[in-house]
Amino acid sequence: MKTDTSTNLMLVIFCLALIGFVIFSSKVNVNIKAKQALIEKSADTKH
Repeated sequence: MKTDTSTNLMLVIFCLALIGFVIFSSKVNVNIKAKQALIEKSADTKH
């Protein structure tokens, strides 16, 4: 039983870490896209 509990705990932690990483990376991608849009706008105004 002890090994089963620790294995389940590891699986839960792994799943949470995976979900957190996906959410984090999607937020970073949105930020990068927003920054790229701002850079493009500033480049357009310079020209």
